[in-house]
Amino acid sequence: MNARMYRAGAPARRRIAGLILVLSCIGALPARAALVERDLVAGSGDAHLTFDSGTGLEWLDVSLTTYRSFRDIAGGSGGWLDLGFHIATGAEVGALIASAGLAPNQHHTWNASVIGPQPSFNDVQRVQTLANLLGTTFRYEDEGSPTLRRSVLGYIADDYLTHPWYGNYGRYAEIGYYITPTWATAVATDGSGSQIYRDQRYAEFGTFLVRAAAPVTAVPEPSLPVLGAVSALALLGLRIARRRR
Repeated sequence: MNARMYRAGAPARRRIAGLILVLSCIGALPARAALVERDLVAGSGDAHLTFDSGTGLEWLDVSLTTYRSFRDIAGGSGGWLDLGFHIATGAEVGALIASAGLAPNQHHTWNASVIGPQPSFNDVQRVQTLANLLGTTFRYEDEGSPTLRRSVLGYIADDYLTHPWYGNYGRYAEIGYYITPTWATAVATDGSGSQIYRDQRYAEFGTFLVRAAAPVTAVPEPSLPVLGAVSALALLGLRIARRRR
């Protein structure tokens, strides 16, 4: 073997190996976060939308629709329907909760007195993140202690009962958490089992509004072109090594 050619070939092989490693790492990166903040007014930084890449839907901050009844929103109050939004169904809210890594209608608790891992602690954090993304409508803080309560309360499209006697009643969803120094609890519901008067305006209640949205720019998932490039470069490296022997 020509020693000079070997010394020249080794760096080439190292560069190829390094490039293969980089491409492999790129291919292994997560495709995107499930939930992404977006601006309602492009470029404003208002972060009033939450995009769900799993469903292709984007959600308006529920806090923007408080002090309006279900019928107000359904009748066009606020102009949200003109922007392509519709009142979300319980199934759509349930899908959003699932995208946050949660099972709908489950209570999650954490207690500082329990020794050892508590899987529900992660669920409490997931509920907290989702509630903060959607714009909390109910807030409570105890001035004398670090107690914090936040909830997103909002009307959904589902009827309470189809019987005409209950025409003014519908359902609502809740995503909220209550945290103290020694324990925490959280819940994310899709509205099933709830009941609320639709004509009432509440300071703590909004409406879950959602619309279809274009996907956000994301890091590509592992794909055939990437894998093909890795394979091709590997073969190229072998050929260069063989030619220089």
